[in-house]
Amino acid sequence: MKLYRYDSWQNTMTGLGRKSTDKQTHNFHGSTQEISVSELTSIYMGDGLGHRIVTTVPADATKNGFNLLGDSEAVLEKELLTKNVISAFKEAGTWARLYGGAVVLMDFKDGREWSAPLNESAPGELRKLRVYPSPRIDLNAMKKITDPKSDYYEDYEHYAITKLDNTAPIIVHRSRLLVFTSVKAPQVKEAQLSPSAMHWGTGILSLIYSTLAPVATTLATIPTLAQESAITVFRLANLAELVASDNYKAIDTRMTAIQLQKSVLNSVLLGEGEEFERNSLSFQGLPDILDRLFSMLATVANIPKSILFGKESAGLNSNQEEDTNRYYDSVISFQTEQLTQPLQRLAELTNISMGNPVDEAELVALWEHPRPETQVEKLANREKQANIDNAYINLGVYSADDVARSRFYSGYSYDTTIEDYEPI
Repeated sequence: MKLYRYDSWQNTMTGLGRKSTDKQTHNFHGSTQEISVSELTSIYMGDGLGHRIVTTVPADATKNGFNLLGDSEAVLEKELLTKNVISAFKEAGTWARLYGGAVVLMDFKDGREWSAPLNESAPGELRKLRVYPSPRIDLNAMKKITDPKSDYYEDYEHYAITKLDNTAPIIVHRSRLLVFTSVKAPQVKEAQLSPSAMHWGTGILSLIYSTLAPVATTLATIPTLAQESAITVFRLANLAELVASDNYKAIDTRMTAIQLQKSVLNSVLLGEGEEFERNSLSFQGLPDILDRLFSMLATVANIPKSILFGKESAGLNSNQEEDTNRYYDSVISFQTEQLTQPLQRLAELTNISMGNPVDEAELVALWEHPRPETQVEKLANREKQANIDNAYINLGVYSADDVARSRFYSGYSYDTTIEDYEPI
């Protein structure tokens, strides 16, 4: 069916809005080109900027560890740390950023095969956390659940993890896995995406590829330009005669002599009719071009230039501070959306396996703030809290003893616990 538009501006004289003459009417976004696993791996292993973009957010999200509310004796925390939970979540988050997804296999010793559902009431000892990137998950060997009554409707109940020796894949029940994804693809039939992209999502490099490529290409050409920044021009009086007689040896001999003179005497001796000059390549404007390319890349990667490329100056200006705060907000979102729920599930199962040393109702898993307070910020925030405490003490809401216990009992805390408080 032919579509007609009656709500667009048109001008016959200037060609505005007319397909035959207005260039803008011919612009459209082409079909999405998925980047292959091999190219993503190549960028991660061989391009410093690409590697930094992938790893920076997961590293910042996990670098300060986690906190388990209710685990006052840190019994559960110590157990999880012995299983390298921080490095496992950092790795899974990295693979999700790179390939779109990853899984962490919780190897609980519950006496069942991995293909069977986890015995969550008695999971047994947590032996190890095993991390697998999405390219090692064989979707072709998996069956999507079509029963709307199933908890795994339009998802997979069993995951097939390929072995490095290319033998039969390992079949693992979904309940034993912590699944990490990235930017979700639209769930529409018209999307021309692979089953892998539809299931896992899109990695960050796929989203910024069109911006990363010109930056990387430009940076790669600069050393070549620097080597050719000065071109020597030498005019031989009898060059045409030497070329006509195929006497290239004489040309080579003369050029070698000039190079020797430059090296030994730091000067050039010229004969009659000979000329020598050096033309320099100008790099004027290149720093501005690079700065704009870097700004574009930092914007689409959502990582400030001061973090992606290193600190630009002795102090941050207001714009840089705003960008930095926005970045750490995005890291907190990454923690909340990608890391917190898997950590909560792992903590709950590990707590059960240890005989519930922590009250299940009080167990809450949280990741620490990715940007610790500076000394100035710490003092300012504590001063604000002291003013709040003073106001509540004067109002009789809580006592000085409550403040002392809440703030300083086990390291400074902004949380307030009121002793013997019974809500009405």
